[in-house]
Amino acid sequence: MQSTASGARSFKRSLSWALGLSALVGAACAAIEREPRAPVLSARVEQAPPSARSERLHAACTKFVAEHGVVGARVVVLENGELVFHGGFGFSDREAQRATSPDSLFRWGSISKPVAAALVLQFVEEGKLELDRDVRGYASELASLSASITLRQLLSHTSGVRHYAAGKVDNSAKQRTTREALELFLADPLLFPPGTDHSYSTHAYTIVAHVLESVANQPFERLVRERIAKRGAPTLDCERRREDKPARAKLYNLEVGRVALLQLVAEDNSWKYAGGGLESTALDLARFGQLMLDDELVTRASRDQMWTPLKLADGSTRDYGLGWRLAPARGVVRHSGSQQGCNTELLLDPARRRVVAVMMNTQGGGAPELGQELFALLD
Repeated sequence: MQSTASGARSFKRSLSWALGLSALVGAACAAIEREPRAPVLSARVEQAPPSARSERLHAACTKFVAEHGVVGARVVVLENGELVFHGGFGFSDREAQRATSPDSLFRWGSISKPVAAALVLQFVEEGKLELDRDVRGYASELASLSASITLRQLLSHTSGVRHYAAGKVDNSAKQRTTREALELFLADPLLFPPGTDHSYSTHAYTIVAHVLESVANQPFERLVRERIAKRGAPTLDCERRREDKPARAKLYNLEVGRVALLQLVAEDNSWKYAGGGLESTALDLARFGQLMLDDELVTRASRDQMWTPLKLADGSTRDYGLGWRLAPARGVVRHSGSQQGCNTELLLDPARRRVVAVMMNTQGGGAPELGQELFALLD
């Protein structure tokens, strides 16, 4: 049993540590709160010819960023493969007063999922994967799954694999392999029998990544670089925190009514590369969308599968395909992303061959809302 004296010393050490940490955090918050709201810096329209429409897009972005307290944002619009708008707003690094630039790297968040889905369809086209085969047959580590789950179910969020859960800490600053990331959730019970319901799950995409790595005998990072980035989005990559990239935008989180807070410790996204761990410039996010429109990543037949609403066992459908959110009434396919220091939106209009990409280094910045507003201004 601990003595009274040693217990007192332990308590004092704990109290001293806690007070020191509190003072440090308080000083950092106070310094940030004293900062005036960052002015909206704009490079106007970069690498695109000026026009009345681009001026409308610029004005809308300027207004939105200022009103929503976004620290930094980049916006790219493509039409028929041509650059219509490429604008920068706010700061890549607010504390250093460094404005965003065309080279600024932003986190993709969950827009990583369409990339993982494209990789799967590439392997399906090559006869190396089957969408409706039990994934337990692809990797021994998946043998513990309590039911047959297919790649189609994983990609469409109908597998029953859980998403984030209360009381479960998945994210951290620790680097993990895909196999190590499986340990975070694989033993947990399924939410429902596969194929019977729809429940969004980033962890499902970790299983997807593991299947891809097992079949290709290559890490997911290499698959992204070799099979996606090299086809026309050169800065697209998995965010490996051990690699120092000066172009990376600083990370900020925004709470309503407060100035966005700089995140001093960056979460390591290696545990969810396929579900939310990619990074690139805004232009390369838009280029990924263009590659999808141009059938440069998968065949038209595969793309049609990805953009077809999923069907549940009872015959009902949901507006999600294989890695993409769908808006059939508007003829739009899209995805958004939100995580520490990240809020993103990618909108594709296949009929009018339009791409809208919005990237923010501010979680809670409202990228989907801005994307929808810009999309409407294109008409």
